[in-house]
Amino acid sequence: MYYSWIIGIFVIDCLIVWGKPHLRMNRELLGLPSNATTIREEISTSFTCESRSYGYYADTENDCQLFHVCLPVQYVDGSQETFKWSFICPQETVFNQETFTCARPEDSVACKDSPLFYMLNDRFGQIDSVNMTNSIDGQEMIDMEMEAL
Repeated sequence: MYYSWIIGIFVIDCLIVWGKPHLRMNRELLGLPSNATTIREEISTSFTCESRSYGYYADTENDCQLFHVCLPVQYVDGSQETFKWSFICPQETVFNQETFTCARPEDSVACKDSPLFYMLNDRFGQIDSVNMTNSIDGQEMIDMEMEAL
């Protein structure tokens, strides 16, 4: 009887997942863990790394609950390819584009403003000799970039 109960629950769980192929397909396309839809039921797969530099990018179409790592590669023969890895933040957190971490929404930049901070990715691997001892936050960096224009 006990085993029948466990098998019954397993079958119902499988039917729920397999009965929603679009959810399973979206999760699988992004390479997310099997429990991703328990964190976010509807997952959009439209984010692209095309024309993006190496870096971490909040996915605003998924309310910043997902983020992607983009890695453009140029091969010896001159051909180019861009790799994308997708991740989902833990429950009740979002990807903070300013700090490149998952954080509670109240401790993060507004998701809709995340694209304003995408340029922080351009600084990966760079050393700012003028401000090596000073910490620059995202808003200061945006102000500096705007002044340079």
